[in-house]
Amino acid sequence: MITWEQVPLKEQQKLRLAFCNDPSIKQLETIAANYLKEGNYIKALETKKEITAQWEYVKEVHLKTYHDTVQEAVKLSEIGLPEDKLQVLIQNMLIIFMSCDIIETAYLNANEVLKKFNPDYSLDNFNDIKSVIEVVKNHLKFLQSETGYMDDFIWGDSCDKQYDMMKNKAKSIISKKNNLERWGQNMKKYIDGTL
Repeated sequence: MITWEQVPLKEQQKLRLAFCNDPSIKQLETIAANYLKEGNYIKALETKKEITAQWEYVKEVHLKTYHDTVQEAVKLSEIGLPEDKLQVLIQNMLIIFMSCDIIETAYLNANEVLKKFNPDYSLDNFNDIKSVIEVVKNHLKFLQSETGYMDDFIWGDSCDKQYDMMKNKAKSIISKKNNLERWGQNMKKYIDGTL
């Protein structure tokens, strides 16, 4: 079963915003605030608990719908695709998932280098990359929970080998271009937002 954490972040935020803007929830928030002003902390707490319970119910209903949608989407064997085409489709989907794993690893490793040099430095300035990483994590969680592909060492070894291969390719590009000084200056401007 899919968990709330596996629902894409944007979808979580959209649902939360809709929940908070619901007139009945706004009314309950006002009631809780009024109880607080009056010093009636028990009633305020009870009202807040009611809001939390309603939020949990909304999430549960949404998860059921989301799970059914995802389950419907992944029944590839039922669409009548010939076996050889199905294999090509699954291979390409696995390439996407492996790429997700590599993106997450590269992001974490790059961030670690910056943090070791200066704890104030971070790739967190790249909000678009952060949102990609969230999507990556959700896809990998889905792959972990819904298939057996990540259950053994083959998955990790394959992704590690691909990551090492891509690192070597990146080193090769760097050595051929040998523009590290310019890259460093431009990277600082990019992080500062001045480029």
